[in-house]
Amino acid sequence: MLGIGRGFYGSSIALIIHSLDPSDRGWLGNLYRTGSLSQSLSAPLILFSRLIYTFDWPLTSWRIVLNRDQEVAPTETGKISVRLETAPTEIRVNMNIESICDQLCAKDQILADVIDIVGACTLTPGCSAFDFLCDSIVRQQLSKHAANTIIHRFHGLFDCGKPTPKQLLALPKQEILDAGISNRKCGYLIDLAHKTETQQLNFATLEEKDDCTIRRLLKEVKGIGDWTVDMYLLFGLGRVDVFPVKDLALRKAMSALYGLDLNDLEGAEKVARKWKPYRSIASWYMYRHRDLKRQETNA
Repeated sequence: MLGIGRGFYGSSIALIIHSLDPSDRGWLGNLYRTGSLSQSLSAPLILFSRLIYTFDWPLTSWRIVLNRDQEVAPTETGKISVRLETAPTEIRVNMNIESICDQLCAKDQILADVIDIVGACTLTPGCSAFDFLCDSIVRQQLSKHAANTIIHRFHGLFDCGKPTPKQLLALPKQEILDAGISNRKCGYLIDLAHKTETQQLNFATLEEKDDCTIRRLLKEVKGIGDWTVDMYLLFGLGRVDVFPVKDLALRKAMSALYGLDLNDLEGAEKVARKWKPYRSIASWYMYRHRDLKRQETNA
């Protein structure tokens, strides 16, 4: 049982959560917080088959999920029986990136210097999931230039200029190979298209799940491992606490800044722990700083 109350802080409606069951204190300890509601709690409370109230806190986001089949017992103190689950924290249009950068700067002086050099963070969620994952599979173990060339040819095989599961499955395999895609990666793309077309992989529901669940489900597709999942979570969905430690470009950036060996994954993860829970933002700055340095070298 959870206690839900309403309070007013300034002009915003706030939600106060506290545990009414001592056994909940372990996993609800981080929920003694308030935040702005995207929807106000109506009085009397009206439940639909599934009603979700979302509220934000600078470090994380949570969802309160109210179901019709659950016990509902409003009282003067606002008590109600609900199920609580974590919700993915994503880059949002109204997210205060400047505030996040201030927090990162306070934790890491090297990163602070990078942020000053790079400027405002422009990380935003990418294109459609299927399109993004196809491109990520093609990019595996290729240079940026080589990958972009092959992806351009690959996209040219489709009517709309981007791959769709149905059209990809209808393509003769040789056309995919002629675009410069290896036989192995061609098999991966076909497996992804098949699982998407048959709804074994449902992106509409997948994007609502937490990072760990997304990782588990995507890795059931042939050729998708942690690197591809990390790229999707960070650049595809815009999740804010992703650290793609297996990405060589990121490790090169960190090696130049922090003096780490390229193969020192543990050292990179130790540095990144200071960036939690905004490792995606910090990682983006690592990538961008490296890009700027390379541009200066080539100028």
